[in-house]
Amino acid sequence: MVEWYDFTLYLYLATVLSRVFFTDEGSILVTLGGSAVAYLMRPVGAVVFGHIGDRHGRRPAMLISMALMTAAMLATALLPTYAQVGPLAGVLLLLIRCIMGSSVGGEYTGVVAYLLEGAPPHRRGLITSLAAASSEVGALLAAGVAAVTASAMSNEALEGWGWRVPCLVGAGLAAAILLARAVVRESPEFRKVALAAPAK
Repeated sequence: MVEWYDFTLYLYLATVLSRVFFTDEGSILVTLGGSAVAYLMRPVGAVVFGHIGDRHGRRPAMLISMALMTAAMLATALLPTYAQVGPLAGVLLLLIRCIMGSSVGGEYTGVVAYLLEGAPPHRRGLITSLAAASSEVGALLAAGVAAVTASAMSNEALEGWGWRVPCLVGAGLAAAILLARAVVRESPEFRKVALAAPAK
């Protein structure tokens, strides 16, 4: 839920971000292109984190992906604007979007594997489906926070500093999940496979 909050928030703030990080005509298309690039990075993240999950466990893969998302969201909230550093601001924003896309790709597949391996056999379908259900809740939460933020302040305040507030909320939520996930145990199926594997 938290990763999809962070990932989709960008779309709800796209018009504001286009004015803050880009100034050329057609900047909204460049901003939306950042979202497209992030989606293209999702399969890359799924492959990379899937490999980590298979070699080292689901838990480490999920911890790394959430740590990356926490750092990326905090970095977004603290980014300098076009008025401060020029075109570099837009480049940094798009690079962070690539990190987010990879993180979401790895997170989703890792969570699905973790839920599937930890669920009772007669409840695997239901429990694993919670990954997809919670991602939609995260997207709705992003829409709600963005709407409340935009309606609570003037356009000048929103473009000046207000757009950072939903990003900071996302970073805080991601950090809380990262701390909670730090005490989660490895999936029982992976532990069983790891114990059965011959020592190298």
